[in-house]
Amino acid sequence: LVLITAVLNFSDLILYEAVLTYVGVGVDPSTSSFGGMINLARNEMSRDPVVWWSFAAAFIILSELVVSASVC
Repeated sequence: LVLITAVLNFSDLILYEAVLTYVGVGVDPSTSSFGGMINLARNEMSRDPVVWWSFAAAFIILSELVVSASVC
């Protein structure tokens, strides 16, 4: 029962971590995380030649992970 609950809540936990790290109250900034990747990509999109692929890559990987965890 605990394993089933953990698998069902896995995608929620990943999204919570990404949002909290993006806001700045999550994991240590030196640790790699989805929120940190999205925050760094947001900074890159404000440059003059827009670097959009880092944001797209972080978003696609996060979406694929959440959807694949939800489907199982």
